Amino acid sequence: MCMADGKGDVAFVKHATTKEVVTKDPGKYGAVSDYQYLCKDGTRKDIGQHEQCFLGFNPAHAVVTRKDNYLDDIVTILTAMSSMYGSNQTDWTKFQLFNSTKYGGGNLLFKDSSTELVGISKDKGPTKGIWETNMSATLRHWKRVTLQTPPRPRPTQ
Repeated sequence: MCMADGKGDVAFVKHATTKEVVTKDPGKYGAVSDYQYLCKDGTRKDIGQHEQCFLGFNPAHAVVTRKDNYLDDIVTILTAMSSMYGSNQTDWTKFQLFNSTKYGGGNLLFKDSSTELVGISKDKGPTKGIWETNMSATLRHWKRVTLQTPPRPRPTQ
C-alpha cells in the first residue's frame, strides 16, 4: 500500500480493503487504527465506520458472461447458489460459496467478503450513471477541502 510506504496521503479503496490488506500480513502495513476514512463533511472516521462516512458508491464486482440466449438461466443459477450456499450457509461441513478457508485458500470463487450475488436488470446495466455522478461530485468536494487542509508531515526514513 502506497500510504504505508509514505508515497501517498489518500487512497480510494473499498471499505473492506484496508482491513483485508493490514490483517493479511500483520505489521507490514501498520495497524488498522493507522488509517481513517475521509468524509464528505470534512470529518474523519475510524475504519469500520463506513456506513456513517463514505465518499460515494461504486459498482460491485461483476460476473461477466458472453452474450447468449441463456443469460437468464445463468442469473437464475447464480442467485440460487447465493441463496443456498452464500452467507446464510453457516454449516462448516457443507459447501460455502463465500468462504474459501476450508479449501486452503482465499477468494477462490468469489471474494470471501462477499455476502450475496444479485442479478442486474438488463435495461439498467451495472449502475448506469451512479459512478460518474458520485465520483465527479466527490472530486469537486475534495478539491475544496484539499485547499483548506494543511499538508501532513511525511515520516522520515
